[in-house]
Amino acid sequence: MNSLKDIYFYNATGLANELKQDTFSQYRAIKHLIASLVLFGIGFEIPLSIDFSESNISAAQFIIKIVLFIIAGVISYYGAWLVYQVNEKGDGKDFFLRFTVLSLPVGIQLTVVFLWIGLIFVLVAKALTSTIGIYGMYITLVGVSIAVPAFMIMYFLRLRKYMAIASGAHV
Repeated sequence: MNSLKDIYFYNATGLANELKQDTFSQYRAIKHLIASLVLFGIGFEIPLSIDFSESNISAAQFIIKIVLFIIAGVISYYGAWLVYQVNEKGDGKDFFLRFTVLSLPVGIQLTVVFLWIGLIFVLVAKALTSTIGIYGMYITLVGVSIAVPAFMIMYFLRLRKYMAIASGAHV
């Protein structure tokens, strides 16, 4: 457990301030990268799932997955670019180091929030589908289609915030 004590799992502000002071070692950076890969390396998936028994919903799910894939690509492109630009407005140093290590606490912070949102969402979805049937399923799909991009947008906005602290940028 001693090897985990100098990893910022949740305190992104503390990490950003340490990065700003330039006291963060490459050794600690690789520990953050490894922790991120272990926790998030297989992609973001909400560990709660909603399965529908109606077969006509599968075509809508397939189309939504394709659209979400495209939206995720666009958000990732502009999000990474936004984070890079704020680093450049600051001291312009160590972008990849900062991006890598800040991803861990930011990702964990948002995962905690979205686990609660996901749990509430599952309960609402079950209530919707049991009361209004197929329309409840479509409403649930729309909700998921909004939640996934919202998570990604919040991730990059929070990463931008802490990157500004780490680089000394005034945004």
